[in-house]
Amino acid sequence: LNILLSSRRTDHFGALSHPGLITFGAFLPSDSDWDLRELPIFVGLGVAGGLVGAAFVSLSRRLTVWRLRAVVTARRRVCEVLAVTLLTTFFAFSLPLLLPCADHFATRNSTSHSEAPWRPEAPFEAPNPLVPALDELLCPAGRHAGLGEITLGPHEHAIKVLFHSTTKPAPVNLGISAIYALFSFALGVLTYGLPVPSGLFVPAIMAGGATGRLFGELLSIYAPGYSTSPPGNFALIGAAAVLGGVCRMTISITVIVVECTTNISYLLPIALTIMVAKLVGDLFNEGIYDMHIRLKRYPMLPEEPPHERERLQAKHVMATSIKSVCDVERVGKIIDLLNTTTHHGFPVIASSQLQRARPADGNQGTPFQRKPRVLGIVLREQLVTILAKLKAHNWRAPSPGPDPHALAADDFLRPWFNEAVSADSVRMSADELERRIDLRPYINEAAVVTAQNSSLRRVSALFRSLGLRHLLVVESCPTIVGVVTRKDLLMGGEEFLLPGGDCWRDDEAEEDVPALHRAPASSPARLWHSALSRITSSRRS
Repeated sequence: LNILLSSRRTDHFGALSHPGLITFGAFLPSDSDWDLRELPIFVGLGVAGGLVGAAFVSLSRRLTVWRLRAVVTARRRVCEVLAVTLLTTFFAFSLPLLLPCADHFATRNSTSHSEAPWRPEAPFEAPNPLVPALDELLCPAGRHAGLGEITLGPHEHAIKVLFHSTTKPAPVNLGISAIYALFSFALGVLTYGLPVPSGLFVPAIMAGGATGRLFGELLSIYAPGYSTSPPGNFALIGAAAVLGGVCRMTISITVIVVECTTNISYLLPIALTIMVAKLVGDLFNEGIYDMHIRLKRYPMLPEEPPHERERLQAKHVMATSIKSVCDVERVGKIIDLLNTTTHHGFPVIASSQLQRARPADGNQGTPFQRKPRVLGIVLREQLVTILAKLKAHNWRAPSPGPDPHALAADDFLRPWFNEAVSADSVRMSADELERRIDLRPYINEAAVVTAQNSSLRRVSALFRSLGLRHLLVVESCPTIVGVVTRKDLLMGGEEFLLPGGDCWRDDEAEEDVPALHRAPASSPARLWHSALSRITSSRRS
């Protein structure tokens, strides 16, 4: 992007020093002085930002609930976007009529330290051709509609006017700040949630910048000797405060705001203000993102379970109506599972143990009387792919030995790499429904499991740290086969490696794996592991 911008903004094509599309302008060191007396003002701006953010989230929640109920069709969504566009245009042109004309803003319109700031006697450059037309219509020569420069110009110019304008305090400046703060706040609430990429950061920055500018103008009028910072710096703090009150993020917003200023002098006030805004906003409601996640019912796990659920265990929250498949399963049952359930994965149990667990007298009974051994888990998309691919290869009943029609790893690629297959597209005849499929080559035998007495906190930590979608729950006293320590992770398993550490060696597993699944001796995978092992061995020596 900077390469393309360099052809338009500089004489040197390929210059990469431009800070970006949206910047706050250059905060020069001469205007970045602040002292201890201003910290209470920054804290007050943080409190105001938290209150504004809480109000923003509350109004946005009510509007989103109404949209979920009323704006449900594509035609209504388009009509809503058009209505908001007309309303925005109307207020952008009509709000400048509420205030008298004023002198042109003298601002530092620079985007980098290399550009000279605007001088008060510099000619006015309109950011939008509509602004001079509005000035000629409403104001005498040499004056202009001050609010129109902000509402009709681009947001980048409006931010620089709020953060860097150098006109003396006057009642018109207070009016511009107050009206534009209300306008940006209302417009941000109205546009956030529309089916268009309207964004959240820029409206919050505009509303917070106008609020902070209002604080700065009031301080310059009624306490001119109290603060050494210009009013524009309070606009910067106000923008950070409203961002923190709306989003309830601390470190990320602090980094973003400080980077946009290209000056680290206000790092402490910005961090303090954002922290206060978050704490004040949390007293009333949650952040805007958490609120929308809850309304959309996304299964977003919190960092820790709620306090009232801490004593629960895995057996209290697990699903007991398990839908499972056997390692050698009938096609008809797999089709029924895919059509009658929406589960993403199915546990796989040993069919031999299942037959021994059935009642010998032929009476109806549960097939889980002896709790057959769980072999692992198979995903829904894997079952669909197996049905579709093996049907295309005229598959047959399983037989001992390597299966020439066994699927390879490439057959299970995602739809964006392979042709998409769905359960509805798999059509089977009556004879094919009675066939059986050997699922053992496709089982995930390393599925993550937990004991039924595990705490909910531990289960939640497993899901968050490993990115799980399923977690198998087993009995509290399973059979133990060994113990792994940290030293075992670092140095164990040497006896299972070939001489020189070239490759993994497991005689039992090598016999069970079909020849189609084995990597050739000269495959790229083996060559890569061999080279990597030699490098590691040389470093150890």
